[in-house]
Amino acid sequence: MAELSAVFTSGSARAHESARALSAQAELIADPLFVEAPLASPKIPLLRMRVPKWAVVARILWHVGFHPEIETYRKAKARAARAADILIARAKEDGRAALVAHGYFNMMIGRQLRSRGFSRTGSHRARYWNAVVYER
Repeated sequence: MAELSAVFTSGSARAHESARALSAQAELIADPLFVEAPLASPKIPLLRMRVPKWAVVARILWHVGFHPEIETYRKAKARAARAADILIARAKEDGRAALVAHGYFNMMIGRQLRSRGFSRTGSHRARYWNAVVYER
């Protein structure tokens, strides 16, 4: 595969380091637009769950409107649409685009891409170094 000319990242140190490992020579374009969709932990007294279960409960609640002092689902969805616009524009310019960012927001961008006619290879999973490719 030819070297990437640029890789978009969220700006987090981990995303930046992963992007550098993916393509040592590429220009890194850090943009807060690509930051992870926020997650608020609901305060439910006497209920104890492990972190992965809390994350699922919190994400479901966020989708239905629980968003104390964080970005709403509707705003994050609009941000994902803007992120998809940027990636599509880069792909038209360079023939491809690469993003190293965060799982759930990457999945939200993926939904935008699929709604615009892109097909997906791979699947979004909650783990490090998960690669998903979208092609038109």
